[in-house]
Amino acid sequence: SIDDVLWLAKFLTPDRSRAERGRNVAVYVGVCMLQTVLAFLIARSGEETLDRFVHVPGFSSERILACVAALGLGLYSSKLFFEELRERFGDGDDDVPTRELFRRCLDRKRGEFKRVPVDEDG
Repeated sequence: SIDDVLWLAKFLTPDRSRAERGRNVAVYVGVCMLQTVLAFLIARSGEETLDRFVHVPGFSSERILACVAALGLGLYSSKLFFEELRERFGDGDDDVPTRELFRRCLDRKRGEFKRVPVDEDG
């Protein structure tokens, strides 16, 4: 991906020696290959384990893994949603019940929302 190229570019600049650039390329390619092999092994072993132990009619191991991933993403997005509610409507109090946060959110008129600064670094 392009971010990998940008990250690697500073290690391949002409101000570094040829040996250092070669070493940087070798380490980068080695790390990428190791990461790829590990991801493959984890995916393959997970699929084989599911095939061995889970027999749900009408569901393949691929479908089960997709459902688990979707569930995880859904839970994570819910967590982020509630963190955002607390940040915007909690008024610095982390013990405000969720029902109260929703009430505060719904009580605000459209133009009354305060702008939350966006963190440009991440």
